[in-house]
Amino acid sequence: MDTLDLTAVRTDLGLDEGQRGWLDALATAGEPPAPLRLPPPRQAAALLAQLGVDPLDVREVVGTLPSPEGQPALWWLLQRSAHLMRRHMGDIDTDLGWPRLPAALGAHGRFFLVYLFLAILDDVQAWHQAHGVDTATSWESLSALALDMRLRRALHGEGGLFEHGWITLPFRACLYALGRLQYTPLRLTEARVRAWVDPTELERIGPGSRPGDPAVGIHIPEAGPMPPEDVDHSLRRARDLFARPAPWGPCRVAVCDSWLLDDQIAAYLPPASNIVRFQRRFTLFPRTEEGDRSVYNFVFHRSEAPASLDELPQRTALERALVTHLRAGGHWRTRTGWLAL
Repeated sequence: MDTLDLTAVRTDLGLDEGQRGWLDALATAGEPPAPLRLPPPRQAAALLAQLGVDPLDVREVVGTLPSPEGQPALWWLLQRSAHLMRRHMGDIDTDLGWPRLPAALGAHGRFFLVYLFLAILDDVQAWHQAHGVDTATSWESLSALALDMRLRRALHGEGGLFEHGWITLPFRACLYALGRLQYTPLRLTEARVRAWVDPTELERIGPGSRPGDPAVGIHIPEAGPMPPEDVDHSLRRARDLFARPAPWGPCRVAVCDSWLLDDQIAAYLPPASNIVRFQRRFTLFPRTEEGDRSVYNFVFHRSEAPASLDELPQRTALERALVTHLRAGGHWRTRTGWLAL
């Protein structure tokens, strides 16, 4: 039984208005039916290692595992958060929202979500098993945690999570790693469609492209080159998984939102390059957004633009192309494209 209320938790942890919506959702979810349990340190370390988490981060997570006696307010958050995640397992229509905790909480704030994921790991894998997701794909998908933690350390020089909202998706069965690419089942809401293109334009794509239809988002993890054969293999796996009528599909259209789809890249790289060949798989929507920040984050591992472009490495053809374009006064753009799944 809870021994704290929401006001006490907010005060003890120094939470502010930025966390209000999330806290209200936790309060509404209510007390979980069973007490929260975290795996003991040795088991937690083994699970994180199986997920591919860097040993340095494993040691820091295991060394800071909270307890209900030592961190009662944090434990209140963990219990309610686990309850909320379990209630929305596989739910692609609800954005739960996961704000960052105050920096003053130190490691307990930076690793809060990792503790949460350890607490619900059995639940998400049980959901996978019940819905026909094989064990290997389950572990592969949950290993997105290691990629996110590596990016946080590369960008900020410390352990923790980089994209808080995004990294909750695999742990509530809403993101799947299938070889070289990742996939999120989604619904083509009218608001989402209008962000890309006029809905009447999208209808010309055919079945599976109208508002209300299930679809798949394609995501490109930072994992090295993208040989066409690896992309082909990943897309075949996606077709097998998302062609099923349940729990989301059948999905006939996939969309990708990335700076890697910026057609300006083709002016700098040869037609046979992996990136240009990847771009040619998609039909682009007219919408564009600023993409320089993504380039700095995911290519150069910088949280912001450098004081001088001379600081950026130019070891590869892609790095040289990106810097050349920026040096000429250009900017990179995030583009959205679609393909038939």
